[in-house]
Amino acid sequence: MKQLIMINPNELLAVALTAASSKDVRYNLQGVALEVKNKEALIVAADGIALGALMLGACDNDDIVIIIPSSLIKNIKKKTAREDKLVIISYDEDTEEVALYQSGQSYTANAINGAYPNWRRIIPEAFTPTFNHYDIKRLDVFTKASTLLDASPTFYHNARSTGVVHIILKDGRIYQGLLGMCAEKGRESVDFVTPLYN
Repeated sequence: MKQLIMINPNELLAVALTAASSKDVRYNLQGVALEVKNKEALIVAADGIALGALMLGACDNDDIVIIIPSSLIKNIKKKTAREDKLVIISYDEDTEEVALYQSGQSYTANAINGAYPNWRRIIPEAFTPTFNHYDIKRLDVFTKASTLLDASPTFYHNARSTGVVHIILKDGRIYQGLLGMCAEKGRESVDFVTPLYN
């Protein structure tokens, strides 16, 4: 196993809570993707209706993308005032196993095989004051994520199709979330990930 990164469990859980699924038919969305590029690491999860991404910071590893199954993340305990409970993420390129280590416990499974969608393509560049309809239950997920991250969320209504959520952490990093709008009030949200597969 090659250690990839050490992470605050609340950061991992905040992203997983936003959009990591265990049931999506798109198997490569059934977890949280850990991306390392140009010595910078981030985590991202998307289920089509919501997305959460958080920059983790500098990392000494080569470029890699692994998808950590939701079933592993469910074992992680959140940070408390008395204990950090940091999580070490390791990956074995030969067996394609990913392992999470926390407080003397280890959880191992095969990484989800497949390419993660190019989620950056769907990040809106401009915000507008136009109001759209959003699923209140999904908005509440971002409030829970902000509680885990100990910061307040700011929600931007975007005219194109998605709402953007920013949670600024105490160290200045930004958690970025997206929420698909409902086509009409009372209807289901529009899946914004599907076009990435075309």
